[in-house]
This record gives sequence, structure tokens and C-alpha cells, in this order.
Amino acid sequence: MITSLTVTLVFSSVDSGKVQIYGASKETCKKVIVSPEHRSLVDSNGILMMDYGGNIGIVYNPVMMEDQAIKYYDLYSATGNITAKRYLINSADFLIDHASEKGNYSLWEYSFPWPYYRCLNPPYASALAQAQGMVVLMYAHKLTNDSKYIQAANKSFGAFLTDYNNGGVSVRIDHHSLIFEELAKPAYHRTDILNVHMFATIALQKYYDYTHNPVVGRVIAKGINYLKNYMDCYDTGDWSYFDHFHTYSTNNYHFMHIGLLKTLHNMTSEPLFDHYAKKFTIYALKK
Repeated sequence: MITSLTVTLVFSSVDSGKVQIYGASKETCKKVIVSPEHRSLVDSNGILMMDYGGNIGIVYNPVMMEDQAIKYYDLYSATGNITAKRYLINSADFLIDHASEKGNYSLWEYSFPWPYYRCLNPPYASALAQAQGMVVLMYAHKLTNDSKYIQAANKSFGAFLTDYNNGGVSVRIDHHSLIFEELAKPAYHRTDILNVHMFATIALQKYYDYTHNPVVGRVIAKGINYLKNYMDCYDTGDWSYFDHFHTYSTNNYHFMHIGLLKTLHNMTSEPLFDHYAKKFTIYALKK
């Protein structure tokens, strides 16, 4: 829930020369303290921030702020709320201003350590942040017809065309399959998180439906192929795995998988997605 509190912070980048090596990341993350109860708030431009407390404090989390920006668009579309429209555009401008240029592509990099899941030190990126950010920029273009938003979205899409070990967010599993990584940083162990791959695929489809960019379409097809070829790897036999480390999904993530599979089935008419949505539902009913 967004509170009425407004705070103005500067989005800070991390000097890559000062980032600790991966051998120390696990020990470093032990020193990261966060509040057990996180809260969200907005700055004076309506851009969402997260207060993690402890020694992380108040930060801009790209995925969370993009999710809120998409909610602004939905609110404006449903009600014509002018403030929501302004906040959506502010969020899109923020993404443009804070993209890290990498030559042929750009990234929205995280500037704080991520201690919750196989801890990771900054800077790092996320396929979900890239895909959702493209959707936010797409909505801003739809409302303003300003080409800068599509240009920025296309630049961020380049991260999906760049191999994970070269600083991108995609991993080629075989000649026809790509997986999109939630925690992306060269040399960091891959996590292959199921829900993030599905969310990113769906977000890319929204962008494709708007732009009809054939390259985006080909990346989506390879993302779908990954699920078609490797979905069985996320099936425990009585539940769903969260990742390729065979971490059992929490109840929330298991039901999230079901919903995402249904969305993918509606999007593609691929029978396998319907099969697994029903199979995972049966697992849940047996618990």
C-alpha cells in the first residue's frame, strides 16, 4: 500500500570498481540487515520506493516501481485520473534518466544488495525489470506519442539479445530456447526462476503486440520454447519448483505459477500450458 509520505531521493549508481568479488558475496550479505516488514512509499514525483529498513533503507527497486507505474496506467485508463497519468509519465522519464548505457543496450541496475534469494551484491540487473520497464515506456509512448519512449524501450530490449555472461539477461539453453533471468550478473550462479521467466515472457508479448517488432517476436518464441522443452524440470511430482535448484515453491508462488500458465495458454493456445495449469491445480487440491 502506498502511503501519503513523500520523500525525494537521488537514484545512485554503484562504482563497479568498488563492488566486492563474488567469493565474498555470501559473507557480505550476512551483514545486510532488513526490516521484516517492508513498506512502500512514493517520492514527490509519484515514483515508488521501497523502505527495507536496516542498513538498506529507502531505495528505488526497478521492478517494484515499474509495477506501480503500470498500475498508474491502469488507473488512468479506467478513470481518466490525471495524476495517475502524470505519475506514469514521471516513472517512464525516471527509467530513461537512470538507465545504465552498455553500448548496444541499456540496463536498469540495482544499487543495493539482494539478501533474500542467494544473496547478490550490486550492480546487477533483472529480465523482469527490463521487460516491465519496456511496458512502462510503451504506455508512456501510447499516451504522449513521443518517440523517445519507444527508442528507450528498444535500447533496453537489447539486454535480451545479450548473453547473460556478457552482461545481458538471457541464457541460451539450446538453439531454440532462451531463459530470462531474474538475477543477472556475469559469473553469478544462474537461478532460472520459473515465475520471472513467465512474467517476462508475458510482458514482452505486450510490447510485441504494440510494436510488432519481429525480433521481439523471435525472442518470445524462444522463451516459450524453453517452457515447452523444460517445464517438466519444475514439476516435483506433487508440487512446483521455484527454480532450477529444486527449491519448493511457497503456496503463493505455486498458485502464481498456475495463474501465469493460464495466461500463457490464453496467449499462445499451447496445450502444454493448460496441461500444467491443471496438473499444478490438482497438486494444490490434494494438499
